[in-house]
Amino acid sequence: MAAVGCVLLPPVGWAVAVPLLLLGLLVLGASRLQVTAGPRGLTVSPAVAPWPRTRVPLAEMDLAVSRDIRPAADFGGWGYRIRPDATGVVVRSGEALVVRHTGGREFAVTVDDSATAAALLNSLLRTTVRH
Repeated sequence: MAAVGCVLLPPVGWAVAVPLLLLGLLVLGASRLQVTAGPRGLTVSPAVAPWPRTRVPLAEMDLAVSRDIRPAADFGGWGYRIRPDATGVVVRSGEALVVRHTGGREFAVTVDDSATAAALLNSLLRTTVRH
């Protein structure tokens, strides 16, 4: 959309091109994620804004794994997806960090090196005393 805004600038003017350019930049910014795994659990938010944010506290986790995700087959598409047994932030195909809540529901986020994040979270889960 940003490219369309730039291309349309000369023939249609600023009134049409600028909103398309801004919308394209917003979509581009939202497609990059900030994913943090650590002692507080898992946090996922857009790279350009502090919200919307999804958090899964360590106390609510049962297990973390690395799994390949196929967006259309596994979640019905891309973006923030909700299924009866899982929720996901899916921005591409490939490896994802999947955490299972203590109630059995899963949360998935597509991210590089998901195996390292899963190992870290599982290590923290083993050393945390459950109350």
